[in-house]
Amino acid sequence: SDQLVHFQWKQYATEREEEQHKLRQLHALSDEEVNALQKLSGNLHRIVSEKITNRSKHAINLSRNRISFEF
Repeated sequence: SDQLVHFQWKQYATEREEEQHKLRQLHALSDEEVNALQKLSGNLHRIVSEKITNRSKHAINLSRNRISFEF
C-alpha cells in the first residue's frame, strides 16, 4: 500500500483524562511539599529550643560559678 499510517500510543484515552491525572499528581506533590515543610519546621523548632535550653543551662552554671567565686 502506498498510504502512510501514523500511530500514536497514549496512556490516556482523552486529553481530559490526561489533564485530570496531571492535576492529581500535582496535588499529591503539593501535599508532599507541605508535609516536608511541616517536618522541617518542627525540626527547626526542636533544634532552636534545644539551643536555647542549653544556653540557659550554661548561663545558670556561669552564674553559680560567679557566686561561688565571690565567697
